[in-house]
Amino acid sequence: MDKLLLKIPQVCDLIQLGRSTVYLLLDQPGGLATVRIGRAVRVHIDEVRRWVEKQRAAQRENLS
Repeated sequence: MDKLLLKIPQVCDLIQLGRSTVYLLLDQPGGLATVRIGRAVRVHIDEVRRWVEKQRAAQRENLS
């Protein structure tokens, strides 16, 4: 079964970015949205996919 909620290190591994970069993305408007459960911070897998697609679309736009 695929995981729905990812820990920050798992997000880092998935999108091949460093921890500090991922934490910056959590704070930016339009960045990665989080799910908080108590003190735990998680990112939904669909949110990661949405963010990656948004980045790809922006790059395609810039190339046009």
